[in-house]
Amino acid sequence: MKRFWSRILVFWYRLTGLSEVQAEWRARRALGRPREVGDQVRYQTAKAGDRRFKCVCGQLLVVGDRVCGQCNRKQYLPFWLRRTMRLLGLAVPSVVPGCLFVMV
Repeated sequence: MKRFWSRILVFWYRLTGLSEVQAEWRARRALGRPREVGDQVRYQTAKAGDRRFKCVCGQLLVVGDRVCGQCNRKQYLPFWLRRTMRLLGLAVPSVVPGCLFVMV
């Protein structure tokens, strides 16, 4: 079945104007992507299950920490929200960009 899709992709890339070698390499790369996506999903779920997180100053904290031991900042965001954001691939910004202020 993989060979069938490879031929179809090579044919498609040839129609778009690529050379035979370029079309072959693009088809190989396109057929290898589901494996890369699966690896990325496994990495994100493992990362979301980690019970540690970093403070703005870079200190590594665990779930029960409410105040950073190094810079004495309070941690307002609950851990379950941090975990959900990590699972969705959203990062918690450590510094608010200046562009945000300009847009507001």
